[in-house]
Amino acid sequence: SKSTSEFKSACKLLTALPLALLYATEKDIGFLSTGLYPQRNSIYDAVFIKEGWNLEHQWRQEFHDFEDYPRIENPPKGFIVASNNLATNEYSRSGIGSTMIPNSRPNRISEMIEELIQNGSKISVNDMILIQNDTVDVYAKQFLPAFSKIVKNNIDDYQSTQEKEDAQMLLDILSTWDFDMRAESKQALVYQVW
Repeated sequence: SKSTSEFKSACKLLTALPLALLYATEKDIGFLSTGLYPQRNSIYDAVFIKEGWNLEHQWRQEFHDFEDYPRIENPPKGFIVASNNLATNEYSRSGIGSTMIPNSRPNRISEMIEELIQNGSKISVNDMILIQNDTVDVYAKQFLPAFSKIVKNNIDDYQSTQEKEDAQMLLDILSTWDFDMRAESKQALVYQVW
């Protein structure tokens, strides 16, 4: 296509299966969804198991309008991250995209790209390879400090001296962790299992 509007018009024709598409022109970047999404009577709980015999939970005989599909165009940060995640919160009007995976991976990718931009670096193919292979867990960065604090504050509640020593040993192991989930990381194993 020769323009963003032409591209979007062509995407309306892609109805066979849902796709998440990224596009770029000389002046626009964007993300949009394609496919046909049937409507439900209730959009806020469309992903949970329903009582199929209850008419309130039935699928309607109509599809959502293409204009209501999740989309992003020319975001202020200047880039879009798509890694099997919900790229935008705009689905809330329709429930589309509510089953996408959590945003920990795209948050980490955004963090790495923003760091490169702040350093004034032009992003290279090698940078993209590093981003693709990165295994840092941003949820662990957020969760572990609170978890560690709870364990420390309650360590005296453990029943035996051995349990207290084990908990302290595990906390000590995690205290040196860089939140990288690489396969050889002892800290990552402790975090996942504990």
